[in-house]
Amino acid sequence: MLKLIKWDFIDYAKRSYWLYLAYAAVLAITAVLPDDIRYLSALVDGVGAVFGLLFYGYTFFLSATEPIGWLRKGSTQLELSLPVPPWKVLLSKLILAFGINVSGLLLTELLWSTIDRYGMSRITWFADLSIALEYAVCLLMLLICVMLSYIAAKSFGFTRNRAGFVTALLTLFLPTLLIGTMSTVLVIAGAWDVSSGYPDEITVLSNGSMTWFESTLGILGAVFVICAGFWASCRLFEHRFERYQAGG
Repeated sequence: MLKLIKWDFIDYAKRSYWLYLAYAAVLAITAVLPDDIRYLSALVDGVGAVFGLLFYGYTFFLSATEPIGWLRKGSTQLELSLPVPPWKVLLSKLILAFGINVSGLLLTELLWSTIDRYGMSRITWFADLSIALEYAVCLLMLLICVMLSYIAAKSFGFTRNRAGFVTALLTLFLPTLLIGTMSTVLVIAGAWDVSSGYPDEITVLSNGSMTWFESTLGILGAVFVICAGFWASCRLFEHRFERYQAGG
């Protein structure tokens, strides 16, 4: 398993080294250049601020596509020929995608911390550990949702040739279904009070005495989604996924 993860990270580094070299160059310039050079300092800080935003956005995109991107390449058969169970292959891709996203997040904040203008150095992604954990859980659910959507699209004949469209549709539908289901449960259980006003105004208030139920449902729901999504992905990948059709 560790060798598989190592190989995935090395392969990613070979494909995306240029991105991190560009980041290192921008970071070095913004950190070394004095802040009192007229016009030039402001220009460099502005470039650094915009680059940080683009860097995080691009690494986020890479992390979202990494769990399925390898299935669209010619090297897929080589990876599938490895003597490892399918669940280890998928888990390795998830770990890589998670690492890409977190690295992009932390490196972006490091870059912004060197920029004194525009309030960039005061930006903090997470106010406390609980928010960081929430981000990690939501990110993991998103990655599994994308992976499950693509594998499901490639597992059935009537969606296989439209896998790209079906994947996008499922990626939007599954979180919407999840949010709708959990919201309904919270309303039925009395954890949320929903009232309607005029004109066409709907107010949702949290019931303070049911905070424990809301928190428990959120934790158990996240664990269920992650475990069930990964299990379903592995089952479909092992028994129904079309391995020999490129593209889509």
